[in-house]
Amino acid sequence: MDVKKIGTSFCTISKDEILRKDFSLLISYINTISLPQIKAGSEDFSKIILSIDGYNHDSRSLWQIPEVIDWFKELHINHPYAPIFLTPGSVQIYFMILTPVAKTITAHELRDKKAPVALLLDVFAGRNYFFPKVLGNDYKRLEPILKKADKACSDAVINLVNGIAEPL
Repeated sequence: MDVKKIGTSFCTISKDEILRKDFSLLISYINTISLPQIKAGSEDFSKIILSIDGYNHDSRSLWQIPEVIDWFKELHINHPYAPIFLTPGSVQIYFMILTPVAKTITAHELRDKKAPVALLLDVFAGRNYFFPKVLGNDYKRLEPILKKADKACSDAVINLVNGIAEPL
């Protein structure tokens, strides 16, 4: 695999994986695609588009489905750094599922605009634990790349709070 190759990866989580609270596919994408690019010093490492399959005929939005909410809660508890590796649109979905939202005709409104910011602080705390552990001595050298990833993640959350939807 050419770790310098940049692109977007599609990671589709099945309903069965949701029900089993199985994160292995997403974590595999992070470990085999994005993380090697970061280790190689790539400024624009591949981002992951996260999609959920198996609820296509369900009239509810993903953030209204209890098992989907539970999957994301468990993902956040066990891998709080995961949003750093997601595309802006996937970051917004992640935060909408974990933050109370009210669906409107034209957009999604947050009930509490402080909740995504609190989640973002968890993401950065997870990142501050995960990256030094995984990157070891390379952590300081790669810090500028990680800060750029932090900014992309926080920009997506700020846009969500301000009602600006990111393209998937």
